[in-house]
Parts: sequence; structure tokens; C-alpha cells
Amino acid sequence: MGSKYKYDGISLDDYCASHGLNVGTQRRRIRLYIKKHPEISEDAATKYVIDHRDRVLYRYNGMSLVDYCRKII
Repeated sequence: MGSKYKYDGISLDDYCASHGLNVGTQRRRIRLYIKKHPEISEDAATKYVIDHRDRVLYRYNGMSLVDYCRKII
């Protein structure tokens, strides 16, 4: 069974598996984005969500807080 969502012609399941992403999280983010922006297509929402998945909310000393914490442990 393939994914309902496609990213650059690849099913979301396959894309997430090959890039180490949690497919459930990405599907949830896509559904929420579509709910907030019903005027856009599923393909456009999928592209936006996947392209913007690496946004970092918290930074410390010029690096993401997660990377900083991993570095000091």
C-alpha cells in the first residue's frame, strides 16, 4: 500500500524511509497544514512541509539547541 502523499514523484512512505524521517509525524504535519490552508493542493502542502522540516526554533551559540546538547553530552 502506497502513501496518499507524494513528494517529487516519490511516495511519502518511501521518501521518509530513505531519509530517516517519521512518516506519521510528516503525515500529521501535512494534514495540519492543509487544514490551515485549504486553498492549496495536497502536493503543494506536502512539498512545503517536507522542504521546511528542518526549521529550528531554539538556538544557542549559533547552533540548534538539540545539536548543542548532543555535543556536550
